[in-house]
Amino acid sequence: CDDMRKFVFMEEDGSEIGTMYFDLYPRESKYNHAAHFTVRCGCKFYKDEELRDQTPIVAVVANLTGGGKAQPQGGLLSHTEAEAM
Repeated sequence: CDDMRKFVFMEEDGSEIGTMYFDLYPRESKYNHAAHFTVRCGCKFYKDEELRDQTPIVAVVANLTGGGKAQPQGGLLSHTEAEAM
């Protein structure tokens, strides 16, 4: 999907904090409501007796009317869309 965006968040030292995917604009065969999903939880775990971090991955999915391929210069969100975001 061309309108989907991925953001990787980093600490100042360059270590990864987590990843967010945004799929915000309508397309054929996509459901009509907004939702967020945890793809992978963030946690600490031991591997080979070493404490490691598993960074979280989340996705925000919506069908906003402004922006995307349909309005590449952007558009205004409705009040309901702004509340959902």
